[in-house]
Amino acid sequence: MPVSSLLVHTAESMTSKVASRINELKRARVSRILDSEIIAITETTSRVSDREVWESIERIPGVLGLSLVYHNYEDLNEEEE
Repeated sequence: MPVSSLLVHTAESMTSKVASRINELKRARVSRILDSEIIAITETTSRVSDREVWESIERIPGVLGLSLVYHNYEDLNEEEE
């Protein structure tokens, strides 16, 4: 199961709303809120679905961008990669 940590950069006035929207996603959760940044954790079943969650977060109004901080794919089978 891929697990990733993302730093989500937001418009300062939108941080709380963005955090709420991230928590509404099935495979993502907010770990911490810092001023205009959010640390989000994703847990998915494949690299493709992991990237889909990242793209969903990028499309949330108020998100300026995101940075991948950490990811772990070690338990994927070769055919899933």
